[in-house]
Amino acid sequence: TTIEQLKTIQEEIIPTLEQEVKHLIPEDSMEVLKMNEWTDQNPKTGAAGIYQFTEERWDEISETNPDLGLTENGRVSKDPREQESAMKWENEDNAKRLSAFTVPINNSTLYGAHRFGVDNYTMIHIAAEANSKDKLTNIVDNMKLFEGFKTVGQVMKYVKSKTD
Repeated sequence: TTIEQLKTIQEEIIPTLEQEVKHLIPEDSMEVLKMNEWTDQNPKTGAAGIYQFTEERWDEISETNPDLGLTENGRVSKDPREQESAMKWENEDNAKRLSAFTVPINNSTLYGAHRFGVDNYTMIHIAAEANSKDKLTNIVDNMKLFEGFKTVGQVMKYVKSKTD
């Protein structure tokens, strides 16, 4: 399965999951994600704010969801309301996409999807479940996100450490 195949399958399944997944998102997921990120700008990725959105991801969410009212500087604002709104939307969207592949919805999977991108994390989770020995370079499409990681196991251990 490639990332492109994954996206195609998700787009077919996701509309049917709209209401089903909201109740699966842990109530404390926003706090867990906030506690595991930081408020400074990450010099390597440019991610900033309490949920560490990159400018690219912030713009993507803003453009596809104008009803959220996200502003250009919202991801770095001291007022967290826009960041919380974007994170709530992303949690719901990630939960739908993860559910499409029967990836359990919990704080670890939501963190992994946010930190590494839902498509990359889904591929990693599927590989981990299959006890794959594939290198990350054979699984993910953006190795820059995985700097310092070489194996699926390392990524899974890292994600778990951030949410325990």
